[in-house]
Amino acid sequence: MTAKPENGTQCPLNQTENHADNQSATQEISIPQPEDPRDPKIPWYDLAGQSKALWKKLIHLNADPHDIALGMAVGIFIGFLPIMGIQMTVALLVALPFRRVNKVAATAGVWITNPITVIPIYAFIYWVGTFLYPTSHVITATTLMSRMTDVLKLDGFVAQTKGFLALGVDIFLPMCIGGAVVGAVAAVPTYIFTKKLIEKYRAGKSAKATGAANDKQ
Repeated sequence: MTAKPENGTQCPLNQTENHADNQSATQEISIPQPEDPRDPKIPWYDLAGQSKALWKKLIHLNADPHDIALGMAVGIFIGFLPIMGIQMTVALLVALPFRRVNKVAATAGVWITNPITVIPIYAFIYWVGTFLYPTSHVITATTLMSRMTDVLKLDGFVAQTKGFLALGVDIFLPMCIGGAVVGAVAAVPTYIFTKKLIEKYRAGKSAKATGAANDKQ
């Protein structure tokens, strides 16, 4: 609908609606933010307590054991890659296209690397990577751990990423290759163990419920 002003020209009356439509058409797709699966009531350095809390959360998920185990396997694989700081986001993005991969389990699995374990794990994947990628100079584990500690002290993901890249191709690339290999190997037993653990827990819970029902009869 249009209106004619005194000078005879036409002007739109629905400019606000058109502007809203244009905004809607150009709206950016938001990336889902993963929820931290850790228990905020337990200190981050209490690895035993956090591990128990994570397993308790996993076994009570309303999902098929296969889906949960698959999510854990994906998370473990991502956790061994040298991308600490965006591990949960990457795990979630990898899991999103696959309906059978449990997203909560995937974000939980990445915590195989945490502020306590990250240095020795990164040193190990670097060592594995040097066997698969010929480097001009292989540094010692002590030197690598010292450099890694300096990088992880940097504030923010961007600064840490620049620090990792500053280590050089001869260090960062073997870490990526070694992390992918170790992660792939670790994902297999992770899937098997997680699936069997959840199935055993649910079978025991079902048997207990059946026994209790029989006792009441």
